[in-house]
Amino acid sequence: GRAMAAIDAETLFRGVATSPGRSVTVARYGETLIVGLPGSPWAAFVGFEVFVWPVLRAMLSQRPAQPVLQPAALATPVQVRPGVTHFLPARLQPGPTGWSALPVENMLTLARAEAQPLGLIVIPPHRRCLPAHARVRVQTLTSW
Repeated sequence: GRAMAAIDAETLFRGVATSPGRSVTVARYGETLIVGLPGSPWAAFVGFEVFVWPVLRAMLSQRPAQPVLQPAALATPVQVRPGVTHFLPARLQPGPTGWSALPVENMLTLARAEAQPLGLIVIPPHRRCLPAHARVRVQTLTSW
């Protein structure tokens, strides 16, 4: 915020209704786009994946520019605070009827998933509880 103000960058928006990543800020200075990401490493990672990476891909004319959303069945129930879009880390596992998304609470577990596809379960702001086997969309993080 202060660095952007110091160069008189035009703030396009400050704050987004996501968790994590609530404090993402986007500004423009001339033709340059400036993105301020949250301070925690996980929130910064999610902010980059959700907001910055698609813009960079579009600017470079790479396809798909938008994130790939993989349908999957939720392996365990999930409860979140309604009102914001949540991005929950998950491991994806193939099953007899499609992909299963297993939410991951420990980031070390996610980092050690090795060959398993990884993603972010996207939970819309109007949802609070999702039962096991609920159909979800997972933004993939690894190439398949």
